[in-house]
Amino acid sequence: MSDSDLDVVIIVSESNEPPYRRGQRAYKHVGAIGIAKDLLVLTQEEFETQGRVPTSLARRVREEGLVLYERGKTKGSLEMVGQEPA
Repeated sequence: MSDSDLDVVIIVSESNEPPYRRGQRAYKHVGAIGIAKDLLVLTQEEFETQGRVPTSLARRVREEGLVLYERGKTKGSLEMVGQEPA
């Protein structure tokens, strides 16, 4: 069994809630899925700002992450973040 977990960054267009409150709401919606996970809910602006910090999770997600869902995209259009579509 691995000691790693699943890191999920959820990007919302905007929010008046503080990040910790958004995270609490995300955990309530995901619930127990039998996988260790960290959920981070950022606004688009927060993601862009944090993505400029070389050691941030947002930067790593931007460079190495996989888009699992993007509103407005059709099924089968998932691609690696930061890469041009084929």
